[in-house]
Amino acid sequence: MPSDRKPYIALLLGLLLPGLGHGYAGDKKRALIAFAAVTTCFVLGLVLAQHRVFAFTSSLFAGLPVLEWLPIHLLPEAGNFGETMLAWILQPASTEAGRDRLMRLPVATEHIGLTLTGLAGYLNAILAADAAWLLARGRLEQERGRSFPGQPALSCLAAWLVPGLGHVREGRRTVGMLVGISILALWIAGLWFSDFTACDRPQLYWWWAAQAGAGGPTLLSSTLLGPLAMDHEIPHMDLGITLLAIAGLLNVVSLTDVYTLAEKNALAAGGLVDAPVAPRQPA
Repeated sequence: MPSDRKPYIALLLGLLLPGLGHGYAGDKKRALIAFAAVTTCFVLGLVLAQHRVFAFTSSLFAGLPVLEWLPIHLLPEAGNFGETMLAWILQPASTEAGRDRLMRLPVATEHIGLTLTGLAGYLNAILAADAAWLLARGRLEQERGRSFPGQPALSCLAAWLVPGLGHVREGRRTVGMLVGISILALWIAGLWFSDFTACDRPQLYWWWAAQAGAGGPTLLSSTLLGPLAMDHEIPHMDLGITLLAIAGLLNVVSLTDVYTLAEKNALAAGGLVDAPVAPRQPA
């Protein structure tokens, strides 16, 4: 790959369109995989939600020139900005009354649909980081004449799907277990206090964006528990919603830590720095 290409440009291109960062980095195979994975997730979700994803915020920033026309307020879809922008442009034209009607009329498959479009944003952000790592690693290997094995984005993906698994993959089993148990305990407590109804994107749109930081638990809870009706008073509903959001945001912090740890392990494997932990166990 050309040595003058910049990792941060690969990151930005990857956020703009799935696989574009990998294409810039010169890895066509990963580019196709990234494009297929994110696009399939996003388009399938869009079909199942029937454009209802745009009903929640389409009038929220009416009158503000930038926010009205750029879907940066669609979270976490904005992590897959290019495809979200395209869907935003192609959405059926509707009046204010039409948007209100979309809000009032649920779609039978909206929970899984809205979950998939949202998770596609997180997934694309992780894959964009992988494209940046490919260029950074390639430059190091050219300069140092040695290999720097490691896939930080894969460990991030593991941690996103199963909290704590990324740390385990990078050799920190005790830390991984503590992180996983803590986040999952918060998640279960949040579900318990909310009577298992707080992971519901159509009802709790902005809170859900934070909850989706824990990808695996969010996917299961949104799909299985999201459709449960809120047909009675729940005394500790606010506490449940908050705990789920905290769990998701804590997992985002965990992803950052895992990525940094994986980079250090890769550099240590190449002899550039001292190993911060025991050698990473094969996945």
